[in-house]
Amino acid sequence: MDKFSLTEELKYSPQGNPSLKPKQFGELAMAYEDCDTVPFLWQYAKNFTLYDHIFQQVTAPATPGNLVIIGAQAGETLWLLHPDQAYQGNGNSGTGVPVLNDADPYWGSQLDKTQNGKMPVNPGDFSGNPPKECATQINLTFATLLLTLTGKDVQAITQSDADPSGDLADVQGNIPKIMQTQTLDVPWSWYEEGFDKEPTDPKSADPVDANGTHASYIAHHNGPQYFGYLANNPKEASNMQGLEDLMTALDKQTLPAQGGLFYVKGGYQNILGLKPADPSPAVQKNFLGNDDHPAYSDAQISEAMVATIINKIARGPY
Repeated sequence: MDKFSLTEELKYSPQGNPSLKPKQFGELAMAYEDCDTVPFLWQYAKNFTLYDHIFQQVTAPATPGNLVIIGAQAGETLWLLHPDQAYQGNGNSGTGVPVLNDADPYWGSQLDKTQNGKMPVNPGDFSGNPPKECATQINLTFATLLLTLTGKDVQAITQSDADPSGDLADVQGNIPKIMQTQTLDVPWSWYEEGFDKEPTDPKSADPVDANGTHASYIAHHNGPQYFGYLANNPKEASNMQGLEDLMTALDKQTLPAQGGLFYVKGGYQNILGLKPADPSPAVQKNFLGNDDHPAYSDAQISEAMVATIINKIARGPY
């Protein structure tokens, strides 16, 4: 695992000696954040656990990573089963499997004809008048951990799917095997900033611009939203909620008594109402995010979100 710096330099200086910009990109590839930069995260890693032996399955942006944590893949098996669904594009654009970019999930897009309970998207993903459809991924149908967690109730739960032939065709062989385990249904939730109405949203009904409801939402970070048997199933879709819903559940102690698996995601804004320490107007306006993502998040705000949730868990019965 070498030549990261050289690879970055060559992107911006294909011939001859690199100028300042290529050198900076090369140095950035080797940069790290120390205990002074991320003190909360550093202390958690030091005192509890540090995952230092993880190998990324594909060199790609956020979406494949969010798929891998629930499916252990980004659609490679689907590619083998359905060659006609193979990825078409150059990495930056295109759709298909394996998933290699941040194309939005099919569910919630303008291609999705669901009338009731439609998944949310960030209105900023659409532009023009009338709005132009952004890059939309195909419906993903390979098995995931979230399907396995339904246990012996898998058949009853999947029967709620609105389009069984389209969403469940590739997991029909998994369903009887999951039932045979006779394990109980394990609750799961995917809590993501902006998924539903948050304290940062206006009190009025959903506006159509990117500054209103769902403005903090990043659809391509929501792994379950890519799968029809999750997003197109009322029972499973109810497990996707906003970040404030987690805060409320922790405060009111309404999480499932038997435990479960819970994913936590930030977004473009932060429900804690925090502002960056840097007084620059540009920073104050553009870096309100809490998921520690480059370009729009603030590291301290992101750490505060993590610490707030961990403290609520530690001080409660969970």
